[in-house]
Amino acid sequence: MEFYSFTAEYVRKLKEGDAEASRHFTTYFSDLMLIKLRSQFRALDDINEVRQATFAKVIEIVQADGVCQPERFGAFVCGVCDNMVKEHRRRTGRTEQMPENCPEPPDRRVDIERELVSDATKKWVRKVLMELLSRRDRELITAIFLEEKDKDEVCRQYGVPREYLRVLLHRAVRRLQKQLAGERGETKWIAGSQRV
Repeated sequence: MEFYSFTAEYVRKLKEGDAEASRHFTTYFSDLMLIKLRSQFRALDDINEVRQATFAKVIEIVQADGVCQPERFGAFVCGVCDNMVKEHRRRTGRTEQMPENCPEPPDRRVDIERELVSDATKKWVRKVLMELLSRRDRELITAIFLEEKDKDEVCRQYGVPREYLRVLLHRAVRRLQKQLAGERGETKWIAGSQRV
C-alpha cells in the first residue's frame, strides 16, 4: 500500500463532493481502517459499522471546515476512527454503566473466617466485661461496641444527651483499660478511637 500525501486541495475537493476525491478517500481509508479495526473487533459487522461511522464523521467535519492541517489528514482520520471505536464500545457494551450516585451493591459473600474471629472476640470481650466492670459500664460498652446500637437510642435508654454519652463511654472504656492493664500488666486499647 502506498502512502498518500494529502493537501489542502484534496480536502477542498472532498468538501465539494468531487467524485474522484470521494472515491479515493473511501478506497484508501477502507483498507487502512480494516487493518486497524481487525485488532479491535472480531465481528465483521462491528468493523463495517465503525468504518461507516468514521467516514460519516470525517465528511461531516470536512463539510464544516473542521480540518485545520490538511497535510495531517491521514492522522486526523485515524483519530476519528479511534473515537468511533470508543463510541461503539460504549453503545454496545455488555454492561451498563452505573450512575455516579448509585449505592454500592451489598457484598453477598460470606466471610466465615471473619465471622468466627469476630464471634470469638465478642465472646472474649463479653467475658472480660462480666468479670471486670460494673453493670452500667458493661451495658454501655456492649450496646455501643458489640451490639452497635444506634447512639441516639442508647441516649434515650440512659436518659442522657449525646454529649454526655460520650463522657460516660469514655469513662467506661478507661475503667476497662485500667482493669485489663492490672490483669495483664500492660495498657491495652479496646475501644480504639471511635467517636460517639
